[in-house]
Amino acid sequence: GGGEVEPMNLRGIACAGRLDWESSGLLIFTQNGSLARLIVGENAEMEKEYLVRVRSDGSSQIATRRDWELVLKRLRHGLWLDGQALKPANVSIAKSSDAALLPGAQHGWEVGSTVLCVILREGMKRQIRRMCYIVGLDVVQLHRIRIGGLSLRGNADEEALPIGKWRTFEEGELVQFTQPTKRTVKRF
Repeated sequence: GGGEVEPMNLRGIACAGRLDWESSGLLIFTQNGSLARLIVGENAEMEKEYLVRVRSDGSSQIATRRDWELVLKRLRHGLWLDGQALKPANVSIAKSSDAALLPGAQHGWEVGSTVLCVILREGMKRQIRRMCYIVGLDVVQLHRIRIGGLSLRGNADEEALPIGKWRTFEEGELVQFTQPTKRTVKRF
């Protein structure tokens, strides 16, 4: 990926979803409005997975495993934004193999930061940053690594997609978005 695209093929292309200017990661561009609605429409429940490097904002001490368990529990259930309850989220401490996908991971991080894996089925504006703020965490870095079954991780057949590169969908990848029984939605 990352080659030339004919200008004629760019007509009507739009991003299905968004990332704020401080975030990085997977974006899907499409000319198919139905596909975009399945991913980010008002009733869409397509999973989006993020790696989020956080540190305590100083208002709370998160020193023990028990402290982290309480913070993770609050992030998973019971938060409200803009007057509405958030859908349950899957939040955990990221595996080191996933944390390595964060841009700059090869250089290491300052002491006191932790990488979380956050899986959402909704997408309110700056949702993860706002959720973390509520529980006393500052987001240092936010990187989307997966939308539905499309992942930046790579698999047995292909390497992870490098930062700044793109590729087109493979025929089989589109099936998960167009056939509801194939969507990867987990209930928490």
